[in-house]
Amino acid sequence: MATTNSGVSAYSAPQSRTGGLWADKARLRKFLMFSGVGAFFAIAAVFYLMGGRYMASDNSYIRANKLMVSTDVSGLVQSVNVREGQQMTAGQVLFTLDPQPFEIALENAQATLASAVQDAESTRAASPFNRALGGVGFP
Repeated sequence: MATTNSGVSAYSAPQSRTGGLWADKARLRKFLMFSGVGAFFAIAAVFYLMGGRYMASDNSYIRANKLMVSTDVSGLVQSVNVREGQQMTAGQVLFTLDPQPFEIALENAQATLASAVQDAESTRAASPFNRALGGVGFP
């Protein structure tokens, strides 16, 4: 083995380079390991801060005093006189229903009543007891 002026053999330099390479790899491994963990925590912090901490009202439920409004009768709504979130007072008209089906039902009921009254009068006029009394009807 040849020695140099510094007293180190000529073949020891490649070994020190290899040792230095492994030292660099160990340093690189530690750097990548810590930076990977740090990157993971940084990404997790971004997701934590950007999402889920604040409640949005889109497609969600918020506690509020709400009242379900419905009618006693079924029908088609003709007009709505209020909007969502509007303050209401007692007696204020909320909506109006289409009156046509109710008018038709009223006319049918009146026709049925008139038919029943007419049937009762014809039955009373045609009864044998009424003829025996001389056409005098019941009070």
